[in-house]
Amino acid sequence: LPGKSAAGEALADLFGGVAAFFRLSDPLIGAIAPDMREYWNFDSRFGSKVRARLSRPLARSLEAGEKVMLVGHSLGTLISYDTLWKFSHYSEYGHIRSKKIDVMLTLGSPLADETVKRNLKGGRADGSRRYPWNIRNWINVAAEDDYIAHDEKVRDDYKPMRRADLVDSIKDVRIHNLAVRDHASNPHHGVGYLIHPKVIEVIGTWL
Repeated sequence: LPGKSAAGEALADLFGGVAAFFRLSDPLIGAIAPDMREYWNFDSRFGSKVRARLSRPLARSLEAGEKVMLVGHSLGTLISYDTLWKFSHYSEYGHIRSKKIDVMLTLGSPLADETVKRNLKGGRADGSRRYPWNIRNWINVAAEDDYIAHDEKVRDDYKPMRRADLVDSIKDVRIHNLAVRDHASNPHHGVGYLIHPKVIEVIGTWL
């Protein structure tokens, strides 16, 4: 593909863990993903607003006993995770605490990144309180050379969820995202994820 490069993912793999340890990756993430920086900004209502856009219809669906697959891409995976964590642990959602979604499908997700994990809802909690309790199956799809999803495997990072029986299964899927934007390869692009045969198969099988 034109402009294809593995440099971004390689640098993120090389420096992600070390940078997170020294708290250097927060400004780095802000530089390459300003929406993520704004989402974590305590002086901004952006995070609350975008979670509300999801939490209201999702809470109604769970309360009604509907089967749900929750699909998120990039920042959307953080919004999905944090919303489900709130449903699991906030008292105002006690009436749906026992309700579980069938599948959480994450695409191009940074949820395995050390800085991201530290900033998630519950990221500094201990034991099972650190995680959401309302996911039956988690399928994570990461594209080769997608630097946002540079740590493409969430299964090992969230292994305590399996040990505590908080989730039935966690599966990682690796793909090639062939999206081209502005005449250059863009392996993080959402449409490239959504039209990939493996993603279509997951959604189609569930439907």
